[in-house]
Amino acid sequence: SGKVFPEVLMANGIVPGVKPHLKVYELPGTNRETVMQGLDSLAVRAREYYKAGARFAKWRSPISIESSTGRPTDLAIRANMHDLARYALICQSEGLMPI
Repeated sequence: SGKVFPEVLMANGIVPGVKPHLKVYELPGTNRETVMQGLDSLAVRAREYYKAGARFAKWRSPISIESSTGRPTDLAIRANMHDLARYALICQSEGLMPI
């Protein structure tokens, strides 16, 4: 039909979205706790995702819970929550709904 995939989705009542995180990164100074990479370039990518038809984005925050090892640590929780707040602000500034 010549339509791009996001247009086909929207025509069928489906809102297209993206997962903009890049990769899991081990948080230094912890027992293998993690955060996601990709915030530094997110604004540029979010702008392109919006132009391509995406209307929401989903960020992943992998937090391991193991009471025997004291995980998650306060550091891991704070780092992930700080990243989620930055992620939401960047997405909203580029027109995407953060999830």
